[in-house]
Amino acid sequence: AGDTGVVHQYVQTALLFGALRALQSGADELAGALVAFSLVNLEATAFVLLLFFFWAFSASRLRLVAGFLMTIFLLILLAFLLMPSWLFPYWGAVLSAWRLELYPSTFSLLSGWLPGIGERLAQIILAIAIALAFIEWNAVRAKDLPWLYWTASFTAALTPFFGIETNPALLAFTLPGLLLALSIMQTRWGVLGQVAALVLAALVFGGLWAAYIWQLWAVFVFVYPAFLLTLLYWVRWWATRPPRLWADMLHKSVL
Repeated sequence: AGDTGVVHQYVQTALLFGALRALQSGADELAGALVAFSLVNLEATAFVLLLFFFWAFSASRLRLVAGFLMTIFLLILLAFLLMPSWLFPYWGAVLSAWRLELYPSTFSLLSGWLPGIGERLAQIILAIAIALAFIEWNAVRAKDLPWLYWTASFTAALTPFFGIETNPALLAFTLPGLLLALSIMQTRWGVLGQVAALVLAALVFGGLWAAYIWQLWAVFVFVYPAFLLTLLYWVRWWATRPPRLWADMLHKSVL
């Protein structure tokens, strides 16, 4: 079941971030359809989905919303045709999964570590996460696609701090953000950047596997998301402003 969850998460990640490529090609309706097909494991992707719609309205790319709604309508219609009674069992299963609390969150971990003030600390973290999301979502309004890609990666990394349950498999959704940061390191800092990116990738993936084997849930809820957020902030300038000025391109070629 765990392996299946990871596979599903990688497929969902490919769909959702593939929508960015569709937007880049001007295929906004296709992007909306891909977003609709990625409506699985909403605990990991809900905030990124909301970001897509927020950006689409701010950038007047409403064909993305139209493609999403059309696809959702067709999927729901097909589901009712194949299994008319699917709706209530589906929502019952969703609610049961939410109530089971199979995986840790900032609230459950901090409350267990610090029974007196743990929940208050989790609320403070939640408030900080909301403030950061507000700042970055406001910055991405009507911006170009590289900025949207960075903000989507940032939002995916920020999601565990909203207090949701964090299944280690769901962190596969943060992979595009990690690859973005590593690719910028490679292209901006030459051989040194390539070596640093390889070493960093090995440490991250090795550390996550070790944390999963030893069930160090704090790594998935706190350590890795905080590390990735720091890394994304470090490369933010180059990620949101790709080299378009001739002076920047000349500087890059000299390096």
